[in-house]
Amino acid sequence: MSKSATCLATIKAAGNKVYETSGQVLESGPNKWYVYSQTLFAMAYVVVLNTKGLICDCPQCEFGRGLCKHVVAVDLWLTKQWESLYKKSTINICRPAVQCHHCGSLHVVRDGVRYTKRKGPIQKYLCKRCDRRFSGLPKLKKYHAIPEVISDALSLVSKGMSLRDVTDEMSRKGYRYHRPAIHRWTVACCPLMNKYVVKFRPNTGYKWNCDEICFRMSGGSSYLFAVMDNSSRFILSHMISPVKFGVKPLNMFREAAYRAGASPRVFITDGLHDFCRPVKKAFGCRAGRRLVHVREIHIRNEFNHNNIQESFNGTIKPLLCKRGGFKTSNPVSIQMAILAHNFFRSHMGLNGRTPAEMSGIFIEGNDKILTLLEAAAA
Repeated sequence: MSKSATCLATIKAAGNKVYETSGQVLESGPNKWYVYSQTLFAMAYVVVLNTKGLICDCPQCEFGRGLCKHVVAVDLWLTKQWESLYKKSTINICRPAVQCHHCGSLHVVRDGVRYTKRKGPIQKYLCKRCDRRFSGLPKLKKYHAIPEVISDALSLVSKGMSLRDVTDEMSRKGYRYHRPAIHRWTVACCPLMNKYVVKFRPNTGYKWNCDEICFRMSGGSSYLFAVMDNSSRFILSHMISPVKFGVKPLNMFREAAYRAGASPRVFITDGLHDFCRPVKKAFGCRAGRRLVHVREIHIRNEFNHNNIQESFNGTIKPLLCKRGGFKTSNPVSIQMAILAHNFFRSHMGLNGRTPAEMSGIFIEGNDKILTLLEAAAA
């Protein structure tokens, strides 16, 4: 571990200790707190929340890099207060129970196995209510592959592999499927899963981030804008724009607020002027407190930054570059990459958990794509 990372961990541990001590953090205004000193008796430092983020008047924060234990303590105080106001119950997504395709009854039993050349053995069922037989999921029966094979192909697509590479990798496992078939699976299953997970509301924090990334589409440059929750790294909404300046992100911000069921207290962006009015119009005042829009991001500030959003941009950039550009106005590969980021890919910064798990959405089973696909297709 580097020296800077060690110092950062030490400051966060000290801030956590200050927060856990009772009566050390006192709110004196809408965006103002007093944090008592741990060394000087009856001495308190002032922490304010303004357009530059959380700022403390202690010497370490003034002459350092914008981070001290008092700022960390106030950040924990805001996080706990936000969780007490807007925390929702956890959601578990599991594989659906087998039900009859004809009458919808759950009183079914197994009724032998049907062997096919392409799919292999397929389990058949018998409904005790209508006395009719069926097999598989109704929305996946039209594909000449079992759900496990489709899940493996979607997993490779979400990692940025081209359709030719996915075909070669599937052939190594003994499956012979051409590129048009894998493309049809992606185009059909990705919107199906996205429509299923949109109805779930994740648990978000009080601080959100927004940034853009440039990629090639339709022979020119396009920009992907995304809104991310700072605490869980969950992508709440995104949009594709052909221009960077003059963009209209109001609908994207409203979609993020609708999906989260709350508006943020702090919204961090870069210095793009087109964000100012849409942010105030979409979020505005929440719970009697006006939104704080942080636009001034400096490299010497270790706390009020947009590094988490830049990390997402660095992750999805190679996936977009491998494709060499897109020809459609709404590429499904970007939607699949965001689904993989939220629900399938574990993050080291989250201790090996996914953003969905940090947000209270858990997918059961080892193959999360298969579980989500079967739940969406049921």
